[in-house]
Amino acid sequence: MISPTLDDFLKLAEQGNLIPVTCRILADIETPLSAYRKIRGQGESFLFESVEGGEHLGRYSFVGCNPRAVIKQTGGRVEVIENGKVVEQFEVSPETGRDALPRVQADQQVGPAAIAGKRQSMTQTYVPRFMRAGRRLLPGTRANRLRQNGAGWIVEATHRSVGGLRVAADALFLCAGAVQTAALLRRSGLRSNIGNSLQVHPTVKIVARFDDRVNAADMGVPVHQVKEFAPRLSFGCSISSPAYLALGLIDHPAAARETARTWPHLAVYYAMITSEGRGTVRGLPGFRDPLVRYALTENDRRNLADGLKKLAQILFAAGAGELFPTLARGPVLHGPGCLSKLPETLPVGVANLMTIHLFSSCPMGEDLGKCATDSFGRVHGFKNLFVNDASLLCTAPGVNPQGSIMALARRNALRFLGKT
Repeated sequence: MISPTLDDFLKLAEQGNLIPVTCRILADIETPLSAYRKIRGQGESFLFESVEGGEHLGRYSFVGCNPRAVIKQTGGRVEVIENGKVVEQFEVSPETGRDALPRVQADQQVGPAAIAGKRQSMTQTYVPRFMRAGRRLLPGTRANRLRQNGAGWIVEATHRSVGGLRVAADALFLCAGAVQTAALLRRSGLRSNIGNSLQVHPTVKIVARFDDRVNAADMGVPVHQVKEFAPRLSFGCSISSPAYLALGLIDHPAAARETARTWPHLAVYYAMITSEGRGTVRGLPGFRDPLVRYALTENDRRNLADGLKKLAQILFAAGAGELFPTLARGPVLHGPGCLSKLPETLPVGVANLMTIHLFSSCPMGEDLGKCATDSFGRVHGFKNLFVNDASLLCTAPGVNPQGSIMALARRNALRFLGKT
C-alpha cells in the first residue's frame, strides 16, 4: 500500500516541495539484516535499530540508502559530502569534541554532568530545582482520599511523623503509577473507567549457569536482547545480583543454596510477552493497599510457554550448561535435548511470573464509554484533576514504556501551562 494517494500528494505539493512517500510491504520472513542487504545498493547505506531509554531495543528498524548528504569525520576533520563532492569542511577541537560542531546547540544541555553523559537521579536534577523554586516535599506521606473544595481540591493525607494533614490545591496532578493512581481515585469515589483495564507485560524467567564467568558485582542490568519476535516476544538479561539469583531459583532450592559460591557463573534471563489479558485495581475495606488481579488468556499462556522454550534455545546456543526455569516443580535443563520437558501451554498456577511494566488503568481518550481521562490526562467531568503517569497508556506497547510515559507527561504539563 502506497501512501499518500496521488490526489493527496498533489494537494501536499501545493504546500511544499518535500513530501514523504511510503510503501507498506508484507515481510513476515524478513529480518532487519536481510532487508538491509537487499536495499543497500552500491553507495552509502545504513541500518539503525530504535532504542528505549538507552537500555532496551525498541520494535523498529530503519534502513536507508543513497543519502542526500554524508557527514564524515576523520580525527578532528569533518566533511559534508553531496553527490560525491565535499561541499563543506571544518576542524573540530579535540578538547571540546562534538560540542564544537556547527549547528549543535550545546547550550541546551543542562549542567556539566549532562554533557559528560553521567546518569543522574531526580534527587540530583529535578528535585533541587523544585526546592530552589520555593516548593516543599513531603516524604513519608500517604494520600488517603481526594475531596473537592469549591473549585479546587483537598488531599487528605497521613504523615508518618505528624499524623493527619490536609493539602489544598487549585489543580491536582496524580502521578502514583498504574496501581496507586487508580486506587486513590477509586477511594475518592471516582470509578468511571478507572481501575478496570490494567495491562502488564507478563514475564517468565530462566536462571542460566555458564562455565565462563558472566556476572560481576557492578554489572547492573546488561543490555543484550533478542527482538526478532517482537512485539509478541522479547528476550533479554535481567538484574543478576546474588539476591535476585536466589529469588529466581526459588523453585530449585538446591541450586539456590549454592548462589553464594556460584553467582559469578549465573545470570537471570527473561521472556516477555505482549499480553491480551486485562486486570483490575480494587480497594479492600480494612487494608492499606489495593487488591490487583490480572487474568491471562489462553493465548497468553501459549506465548509464555513459547517464549520460555525459545529463551532456552537461545541460552544453550550461547553456551549455557544448565537452565533453571521459574516453574513450580519444573525440570532442570541440561541441553537442547531437554526442551521437550517444557510445556506447550503454561499451566495455570505453575509459573512464577513477574512484570515491571504496569499501565492502562486510567486510559486516556475522548470515548467516555472507555476512557478515564481526555487525551491530555484531564479526568473526564473535572476541570482541574489530572492523571499524568503510566495509567494513561491505552494498551501494552510491547517495549519498555518509560520514554513514552515521559513524553506524554511533559506534553500534558506544557499543555496545562499554556505552552503548547
